[in-house]
Amino acid sequence: MRFTKVSEFIEYANEILRETNEDVKIGNLTYDVVNVLKKVDPIAYRQILLDIADAEGIDLDELEDDEDF
Repeated sequence: MRFTKVSEFIEYANEILRETNEDVKIGNLTYDVVNVLKKVDPIAYRQILLDIADAEGIDLDELEDDEDF
């Protein structure tokens, strides 16, 4: 898959996270796994994105820097 922007890659990586992990459930409440991870452990979230990029052979330095993560 080819990306031209960081935001496109982040969207792709977030979908992988959602497909491979269940939503977070606390009592009767359900939360999106990506949002929880970004809030609870932003460093782990960033590392997971970097791991996905590495596994997919994506050089983030080559992408247009339109979004921070």
